[in-house]
Amino acid sequence: MAGRMQLVFLLAIIALVHNELVVKQSFPISAYDADKVVILDDKIDALLPSIREFILKNGLDPTQVTDFSESILPKLPGVFKGKLNLKNGWLQNLSTINRTEHVIGIYNNKSLTLDMNLGFDVLDCSYEYDLKYLFYKRQGDVFARFYNLDVNTVLRIDLANYYIHLDSIKFSDV
Repeated sequence: MAGRMQLVFLLAIIALVHNELVVKQSFPISAYDADKVVILDDKIDALLPSIREFILKNGLDPTQVTDFSESILPKLPGVFKGKLNLKNGWLQNLSTINRTEHVIGIYNNKSLTLDMNLGFDVLDCSYEYDLKYLFYKRQGDVFARFYNLDVNTVLRIDLANYYIHLDSIKFSDV
């Protein structure tokens, strides 16, 4: 899921970069320490319908989430750690993506950093779980629904080496 989600964001960013990232007078610009800071709200708003359409056309809504396995108490030794396995996960309503705050582009030294808050009105998630701790075993399903989800995403695009780095994803409001 994270990989597919990143792919969608990356395609949008690549489209943005190749569709004239030449800054026009309509964008507020400030320059400090050789950085060019641009608010890209209009460009992202124009790209969001295409991103939504891309998600739907490519079968990314719903999208499968990678399996996850984690110790319950990782600092304890051996069998006392326990184990939680999450598998067959799904995310639904990714096509409802929207911009929740400003999208800021910072260009410096052939590197473009995008700091953006994107959100979802409703995002559904489900997993099958397998919990084991000592003699206790439990299996079942987990369903979650998130309302008004706001996700801060910071991407860095190295335009010299054609490399995209996801710096952070933070859930800023749920």
